Amino acid sequence: MELFVAFDLDQAAKAFLGRAARQMQAWQECDGWRFEAAEKYHVTLLYLGKNRDPAPIIEALARIAIPRLTLTVGGVGTFDNPDWGVVWAGVSGQMTQLHQLKGAVDGAMEGAGIPVPRRPYIPHVTLAFTPPKVLPELEKGFEWPAEPFPAIPVNTFGLYAVTSGADGQHFELIHTFPLTH
Repeated sequence: MELFVAFDLDQAAKAFLGRAARQMQAWQECDGWRFEAAEKYHVTLLYLGKNRDPAPIIEALARIAIPRLTLTVGGVGTFDNPDWGVVWAGVSGQMTQLHQLKGAVDGAMEGAGIPVPRRPYIPHVTLAFTPPKVLPELEKGFEWPAEPFPAIPVNTFGLYAVTSGADGQHFELIHTFPLTH
């Protein structure tokens, strides 16, 4: 079982990002790109990998007591690796609180004996995958839909499993963890 810790976006944020992705398709040559479905939009806090028993992870994450926070969309960017590129929307807003949540998740996993990779955390929502080395210069010309960025309330986070089917990958929520008031 492949697991990750993330928070979901509300419907307003998913709809906004879906409109942005469609606008991106009209603006940019997108041959070979695979755009994510809006219902899959989320912000990953920690990828845990495959073949993990969820029980100790749930137990460790249940101890986290971090206040709720509010974010918004903030910019676009890209990642590249040998297998594919990623086009993403960044988040902004209460970033100190978001990094506290990320630190609490990492600490909970380390306390449960699960290794946590040490790399910079760039919170984002994946919009599309591209062929390797085919990354656009989005920062130089992409315009967001002409409407205010929606607030993204973060009241919970969850443990998710990746499942595969004939129509691609799906994310199954295994357990939800509330943030405090």
